Amino acid sequence: MKDMYMHGGYIEGDIGEFLDFSANIAPFGMPAGVREAAEKAIAEAERYPDPFCKELIRALSEKTGLCPDNIAVGNGACDLIYRTVQACFGAGGAVSGSGCITDRKALIAEPAFSEYERALSLYGAVVLHYPLWDGANRLSFEGGGKEILWGSNPDRQGLYELSEMIENDRIGNIGLIFIANPSNPEGRLFERKELVGLAKVCGKKGIILAVDECFMGFVSDNMHHSLLPLIAEEPESFENVLVTDAFTKLYAMPGLRLGYLGGGSAALVKRIDSLRQPWLISTPALKAGLAALELTEEEYRLPLADHINKQRRIMKEALEDLGFEVADGQANYLFFTGAIKNLKERLLEKRILIRDCSDYFGLSKGCYRAAVLSEEKNRRLLEAVSEAVKGY
Repeated sequence: MKDMYMHGGYIEGDIGEFLDFSANIAPFGMPAGVREAAEKAIAEAERYPDPFCKELIRALSEKTGLCPDNIAVGNGACDLIYRTVQACFGAGGAVSGSGCITDRKALIAEPAFSEYERALSLYGAVVLHYPLWDGANRLSFEGGGKEILWGSNPDRQGLYELSEMIENDRIGNIGLIFIANPSNPEGRLFERKELVGLAKVCGKKGIILAVDECFMGFVSDNMHHSLLPLIAEEPESFENVLVTDAFTKLYAMPGLRLGYLGGGSAALVKRIDSLRQPWLISTPALKAGLAALELTEEEYRLPLADHINKQRRIMKEALEDLGFEVADGQANYLFFTGAIKNLKERLLEKRILIRDCSDYFGLSKGCYRAAVLSEEKNRRLLEAVSEAVKGY
């Protein structure tokens, strides 16, 4: 069962002994007020938490502009991903009709978080893999016997091309599309107009578009890229769109497990919400989430995004100077490729952990991801990588 959990941030033994660049968590830890709220909530642990998370949903409504009926909360974003798939492809689901889904497919924009495919496979969906690439960064996608969708443009395969293929019925009977913005592991940030165009085409074809925005908070002008403001302003135009976000990364609280989902269709959101277990969110997680939502942009998110942007540029230039190809990402991590196939193992010898991305669909050995942490920690990583390159 161990292979289920081979994501960033996992290593046997005491992780405190390592510099961990494998999990894309905010570099300065949980904000003090958020930590204090979670600690104080332990005093309430002898009582059941609110099963409906009413206070948190009200706070999320105020933060996002979404109607409370258009919001569902979950035990992290992963919980909501699985429930989204269940709502769509489970018996009686939004795209499964009577529960027979043999003629329905789902599509994942790749490379991507592996739990999309795991969730889809759990509910028997046929998965299409759509590699995103352009002439500057075409990766060597190795299908491994899986179904890959290639377009006709030899220079680019992006969201415009995907919209065109759907519009012209070149894909078949798709029920659900997963895409992350920014993408993981590349950190690719899509223009809002690209996603809006895809959402409109999907809406006409009865396709649900699930957008994972878990790293959007690290983008300085995030509200110019997120679909949430558009859904809040005009939900009826985005009834087929679901946006998932989490407190995990931005507020450095992965151990508390808290995420949320917003959608244009209150009915679809209600179905997803109905699939949760009772008392799904612990009181410490609820209180931490409320405290996080009270933080202003100026006191927390914007300074953090500025730090990430500055340090990411420094790290990108340094890695390129060492001979690596580095994706032009906009999130709190860097995706890079190089000739060293065992860089992760070499860095482990120095008690530094990065993410080997060879287990992502379509990627191979020599593909890596590293989080952007503090200036000092980033310097130590770059020094260790430099030593590994010299000794290769």
